[in-house]
Parts: sequence; C-alpha cells; structure tokens
Amino acid sequence: MDINHTIDMIAGYYNGQREYTLNKGYSDQYSTVYTTEGSNALLVIDRKGDACFSAHLTDEEGIIIARDNYTLDNGKISLKSAERMMNDGNTLIQFTPEELSVLQSFGEEKGKDTTDHLRIIAPLIKDEPSRNLALRTADKIDLLPEHSYKELFSTTQRRYEMQNNLSIRTRIDRARERAKSLNKGQRVQKKGDIAL
Repeated sequence: MDINHTIDMIAGYYNGQREYTLNKGYSDQYSTVYTTEGSNALLVIDRKGDACFSAHLTDEEGIIIARDNYTLDNGKISLKSAERMMNDGNTLIQFTPEELSVLQSFGEEKGKDTTDHLRIIAPLIKDEPSRNLALRTADKIDLLPEHSYKELFSTTQRRYEMQNNLSIRTRIDRARERAKSLNKGQRVQKKGDIAL
C-alpha cells in the first residue's frame, strides 16, 4: 500500500460525523490537511516516517480535540493509540486498541448508554482482565463530553468497517488469483492430453 493510499484510508475513518475533503493548499509533503465545508475544523494527518502516521482533529478554534497514532505493517494499517478531549476541555485521555475493541463490540450511540451497558455486563465476565478492561473503558468514556464520545464511537465503527471490507476484498482477490492459477494449470493439462 503506497503512502497516499494509506493517508486516504486513514482520512476515511473520520468521515462519519463530518465530511472531510483534501485541501492541497494547506498540505505539504509531511502533513495532509482535510477541511470541512462551512467550518474551521480540520483533520490533519502527519507522516512520522515511512510507516508511522498521526491524525489529529481540531475544533472551530484550532484546538486539538483528538489524536490517533497509526503504523503501517505489511500493508495493514494498525491503530496504536487514540486520545480524546476530556470534559475539562484541557486534557486528552488515551484509549488503547483493546479499549477501542470493547467500544466497537459493545458501544451504543450515546456515551451514557455505553457505560451503563458495560457496567451491567462486567460482573458477568468471568475473566478478570477482560472484566477490568470493560470497567476501565467505561470509566474513560465517562470522562468524555458527549460530542467527543460520538466522534470516537463513529471513528471506531468506521475504522472497523473499512478494515473489515478491505480484509474481505483482499481474501476475494487472493481466491480469484488462486482460481485463475488452478484453471490455467487445468487448461495446460487438457492441451497435453489432446496431444497424446
């Protein structure tokens, strides 16, 4: 996967609540900037080497409200960390990929519904590390304002859907290539049979 395609994929994760479009006037070789119509909010994706990327969102005043770090490993984009603005408006709280997996699996449209849901199911989880993960995720979500939670939930769901669709397309492409290769081998064998 080339660098520009990787950046486009990452930008696609954030097109849930807002529609971001590439702004070549603000972009350079290290930073790709996306803007939204009628808003000063930005999505900026910075290259941190050949295989590391940092995406951050700003609000209308240019304050960073979200920052996510990604790596590219063997053509696969992996999220390493996600940070979102807390209720205090001054601090970003970090979510691990495992906590985001909990959000992807059990998240609801509203943060309060998600935390209630996680706290209801936590006592039913027999595995202590998994139970603690669910409770820790709920505690962190409680620290987010609702608009920050909605953006995190939307981005997490969209990332999962895009990665899942890419995985399915990759497997289908591999199956087609294998089928072509097998069919080609059978044609060669049939031609050989006719010659005998």
